[in-house]
Amino acid sequence: MSDIRSNIHAIVDRIRRAEARAGRKEGSVKLLAATKSVDLPIVIKAAEEGIRLIGENRVQEAERKKAVIPANVKFHMIGHLQSNKVRKAVALFDCIQSIDSLKLARCIGEESSRVGRQMPIMLEVNIGHEASKSGFLQEELCESFSDLKRVPGIIVCGLMSIPPAFDAEDARPYFARLQKLGQMLFGGEAHDLSMGMSHDFEVAIEEGSTIVRIGTAIFGGRI
Repeated sequence: MSDIRSNIHAIVDRIRRAEARAGRKEGSVKLLAATKSVDLPIVIKAAEEGIRLIGENRVQEAERKKAVIPANVKFHMIGHLQSNKVRKAVALFDCIQSIDSLKLARCIGEESSRVGRQMPIMLEVNIGHEASKSGFLQEELCESFSDLKRVPGIIVCGLMSIPPAFDAEDARPYFARLQKLGQMLFGGEAHDLSMGMSHDFEVAIEEGSTIVRIGTAIFGGRI
């Protein structure tokens, strides 16, 4: 448990240094703790040590954890969302980052409208055109973006992606590509870029990330 505190402090320090290197304002990058398969007491400890944004891959895990985590901690869905889990996801999450189709966006919009809320979403981009990954291809997203923005019940607030390269410097061109795509789609409108994980988040920050998703560097390896 003591490692959780030191790990979080070390990561925050690295984030601040990366912001400074990139000439960005301190605090412009949010730290999201990715808690897939992390035991509940450890997640509670992370919240006690200042984590205010949690990312979960599964609706069931989020449901169990959110019931005991302080209300000032926000939950983001960062895993693939099946249509039969949309109702629970809309009730549980503060943002769904993993929207990979217009059909799913409309499904979430319908449920959000039904319960009287505007659901913040992010659009997952398959930036490396990998057959094994979900997400919009860049060309598909450009064609669908205006339709996505018009879906009632949702607020399109940014883009999310995982590059195909594991080495941080090899990932840099993909992060840069997502940043340029965000500029093209949103223009001068403020938007988030959720990119960068434990092994490459500093490079992602240098290329414009506003949310880094950190799991292993906080909690260690998981099965």
